[in-house]
Amino acid sequence: MKFYFSSTLMWEATSREIVEMAKANGYEGVELWAQQVESCALDMNEWIQACQATNIKTIIHAKSWDLNYASVNEEIRKASIKEIKTSIDLARKVGSNVITLHPPRCSLFVDKETKRRARQNLVEIVNYADLQNVHVSVELMEKIPKEFVTTPEEMADFIRDVKDSVSLTLDLAHCQSTEEFMAYRNKLSPISKFHITNKIGKKLHTPISEPGDLDIVQVLHQLKHDDVPVVVEGFAIGRNFERVRKETKFLKEWEKEQ
Repeated sequence: MKFYFSSTLMWEATSREIVEMAKANGYEGVELWAQQVESCALDMNEWIQACQATNIKTIIHAKSWDLNYASVNEEIRKASIKEIKTSIDLARKVGSNVITLHPPRCSLFVDKETKRRARQNLVEIVNYADLQNVHVSVELMEKIPKEFVTTPEEMADFIRDVKDSVSLTLDLAHCQSTEEFMAYRNKLSPISKFHITNKIGKKLHTPISEPGDLDIVQVLHQLKHDDVPVVVEGFAIGRNFERVRKETKFLKEWEKEQ
């Protein structure tokens, strides 16, 4: 399997530390969050050099926190698109040919105008990415208030103007059950990437190495023949990097049983 982990599992690490952690533990690559690059002042020259030395691959996750390119506020929409374009520029700089993109949200309620703005601005983003030779993978979101791209049907409507130019990311923790994840996996196409974490009730993105509502082992069995990245997600601060080590141990133990 093509295992990656999210750079946010090592929020306080340097570029080299993240890449070397991936290499030392047999990961194929890292999904690097553009927001982390900016917020933590990660050295991208160091990142590029470390990846070249280790053959670790990079996927970029576009900025998403505080952004909304379907906002009722025009300046918020413009700023959001600008920030996403900087994420695409980052992908090109580090030699990544794919970027993960979140859909926007509604500001008040979902209406035709919100959906029109969302689709229109998605087209602009995808066209910009195409010019940079970066492929956009759109992520299906969780079922919480103000998210309106949370089912395969809603995704189909959202991407309808660019459906031949994008692929999809399916996040396990964004599904309400293991069964729903399996159903969505069959309905969504083409899927270019999976995100995996667990969940406990409304608390999302809990460790795969700990008990939760989702059957991680069953999911891994289902995905082991899929030739796309499987990204272990999560967020952890501190310098001991305990969470990424625990997740890695869990994956290695699972692989031994195969």
